[in-house]
Amino acid sequence: MVALQAVGVVLVVAMLIIPGATAYLLTDRFNRMLVIAPAISALCAVIGLYVSYYLDTAAGGMIVLTQGVAFALVYFLSPRHGLIVTRMVARRRRTRAAVT
Repeated sequence: MVALQAVGVVLVVAMLIIPGATAYLLTDRFNRMLVIAPAISALCAVIGLYVSYYLDTAAGGMIVLTQGVAFALVYFLSPRHGLIVTRMVARRRRTRAAVT
């Protein structure tokens, strides 16, 4: 019983934290974050519910999984803070420094 409550707490915390972290990677302005985070959360909730219905899985877990996938995509592809973009910029700087 305690393990089930712990899993529930982890799911609730993930549902609260992941959309805000994802929105933070997309913008640096707080007022935009307040719009983007609930939009990401609602979109992931709808997608997670549809996927959980068709795969016959738990809805809460699938919503958090969908939010995690959205965060991973933004983490890699974000135009300003994305991992791929920052690596490309660092590579360009190294090649420019080596040329001059």
